[in-house]
Amino acid sequence: MSLTLHFDMSMEILKINQENEKEVNEAIKASIGVIERGGLIVHPTDSCYGIGADMNNEDAIKKIYQFKNRDYSKPFFITVKNVEEFNTYGKARFLVERILQKKQEKIFTFIVPRKDNVPISLNPGLKTIGIQIPRNIFYLKLLSKLNNPLVGTSANLSGREVCYSVEELLNQFGEENNFPSDILILDVGELPKKRPSTVVEIIDEENFRVLRK
Repeated sequence: MSLTLHFDMSMEILKINQENEKEVNEAIKASIGVIERGGLIVHPTDSCYGIGADMNNEDAIKKIYQFKNRDYSKPFFITVKNVEEFNTYGKARFLVERILQKKQEKIFTFIVPRKDNVPISLNPGLKTIGIQIPRNIFYLKLLSKLNNPLVGTSANLSGREVCYSVEELLNQFGEENNFPSDILILDVGELPKKRPSTVVEIIDEENFRVLRK
């Protein structure tokens, strides 16, 4: 099931058949271990491959910035398992629920006023936070087993194309040769080429505007 590759630093790749419950459960258990010790995971999302880390681990968040060569001024969003958890970290829950119910086929990232339990180290200086509730079954199952939401972003170098396969990811990041020492890549094969999420800024409980379709 697993394949370990070595660049300058080590990483692990788990090839997973999402129809195989045993493989999925083993992958989730391995992911939790990596996340809890401050590592990164690369995982399938509703569109491309993404990178995740514990929202409350400042060092892990820094690893993502370094891994992607991303400017520290650019914020990350968080992923939560349901609307109830959404309400723990962001405001305007009821308008969000109405949008989700009306547009069930779409994937949204909501920009909302952040609550005090979003760590100060995540997107410091911003009064808002981006929150996404994924629909990908594997990703939701992983989130349901975690104590904290994950920081989310696409698994690509900053400014480069998003990756729909692990092969694309390895080719892209291999150019920089900067894989962190504790990273688990969950390979479920090539993903369908879907558009990224629609980004919606919530102004209040009655009003919103679309920032990206």
